[in-house]
Amino acid sequence: YFFSCHRGVYGHFTGSNPWAKCDIPCIPTMSLLVGGQIKEVAVMNQLSSNLHFMMTTFYQPKGERYKILYEDHAFPSDQYAIHSQIKLRGYDPKDAKIVLKARENERCLRTEDILEVLRREGHSIALVMIGGIHYYTGQLFDIETITRVAHEQV
Repeated sequence: YFFSCHRGVYGHFTGSNPWAKCDIPCIPTMSLLVGGQIKEVAVMNQLSSNLHFMMTTFYQPKGERYKILYEDHAFPSDQYAIHSQIKLRGYDPKDAKIVLKARENERCLRTEDILEVLRREGHSIALVMIGGIHYYTGQLFDIETITRVAHEQV
């Protein structure tokens, strides 16, 4: 039931086009666009800063709906963004995070377990933050089903 749980975190540094360096091929074109030399240009605003921008808009805690649901072993800077946004809104990160964990002796999350948490805790969740593909395991999540069930909790 998992499409890919073998590359995971190693995709950032291995393979023919490591993800950590995926911006490098863009630099020559960007330097032409901005009129700079290749050594002067960087492609910036990676996922972490964009997450902060998005969470500032989409994380709107109200009343008992103040928690953020996310997967265990999320990208470290994703976890920092979650922690930071919770504190920014005046909540305690220990109380405001719901971390989805795989079953014992399993590496990947089961969709049915995610849906069960959504149905059980939905009344307290202000934001569901699950990547389409898990950074650490490479698991492809059933985002359509997860999103549908999350919306049903409103």
